Amino acid sequence: MLNCKDYAEFKKEYLKMRIDEKLFIRPHLVVVQIGDNAASNSYIKGKQKDCEEVGIEFEHIKLESNSSQDNLEDIISTLNARHDVDGIILQLPVPEHIDVKRIQKACLTQTVIFSNHNGETTAYARKLIEEEYKKYIKKLDVSRTKYQLLSEHKND
Repeated sequence: MLNCKDYAEFKKEYLKMRIDEKLFIRPHLVVVQIGDNAASNSYIKGKQKDCEEVGIEFEHIKLESNSSQDNLEDIISTLNARHDVDGIILQLPVPEHIDVKRIQKACLTQTVIFSNHNGETTAYARKLIEEEYKKYIKKLDVSRTKYQLLSEHKND
């Protein structure tokens, strides 16, 4: 039986293999954080480690908690315009003076993810993972090695 940790490791290995083989330019993820929330800091470090493991460029923009709404919108706009940025995470929570709905309107929907350390945005991600898991669980045979699984997954 495959547990979540093993599955996550499998997916990281697969993603790294795909990035190494298929992409000439490494994907680039930017995390924008406002303030200094300890749980968010830990979450972001985990994302950075994940990115490093699979070959995704990682950038962390950390703003002071008193940063203005306009300043944040300018940063998001600049990131949206950068051709080297493939994804943006706006780390939640944000200070009360920041209107997240305004930020959402300023964002390109295909690049911005709103995320927090409590997993409130993970329902959609969990659904995608479960669908992918169901798709490949049928192919699993415990006698096969991770290398064999990766090779088979590569051909899908």
